[in-house]
Amino acid sequence: MLKLCLSINVQSIFIPPSEPWRNRVIEHFNDTFDQKFFRIERFENYRHLKTSLKHFLNFHNNDHVYSANEGKTPQQVLKLESIKPNKLSPDYQLPKQLNIPDEGYIHLIRFIRSDLKLNIWGELFPMPKKLMYQYVRATIFTEFHLLNVFLENQLIAQFEYKLPNLNQENLEEILLEISKHLNKLGFYGKKLSKL
Repeated sequence: MLKLCLSINVQSIFIPPSEPWRNRVIEHFNDTFDQKFFRIERFENYRHLKTSLKHFLNFHNNDHVYSANEGKTPQQVLKLESIKPNKLSPDYQLPKQLNIPDEGYIHLIRFIRSDLKLNIWGELFPMPKKLMYQYVRATIFTEFHLLNVFLENQLIAQFEYKLPNLNQENLEEILLEISKHLNKLGFYGKKLSKL
């Protein structure tokens, strides 16, 4: 997903682990999606899931209101704010080899604890003492293979950082394996593994 976002010039922002309240709008949508769609229907296959999802999203966007939107539906907010969503064209195909592009930004908000370590997906970077018990923004610049650490808007530290450009030749096999595991956990109908 991260590679896809980078390939279409979307800058991802990762909130601190275990702080879902920072992303409350998305968390609220995830709860609505789970309770009003995903848990109440059994999907016969992937096509059934896709068709049902289109109907749910149409209902959600046109009929579901949120207090964060002052009682308006997502569609009403888009119209009032004159927001034009950027969508991938219907004929967009995910490339077989999706590489990390030369230009892109990934942002992570992280809390620096008393050990003075910045944790980026399991990699630890030493931080100066003045950052103890502070939130920082770490930005990965894919073009320069750099990790810059900011406190507010002040650059505090810089590290060489190259994201792994993992091969996707076996993407279909990986998706099938994930689907099998989800089936075992009871998340999908039995036939979904036939992607």
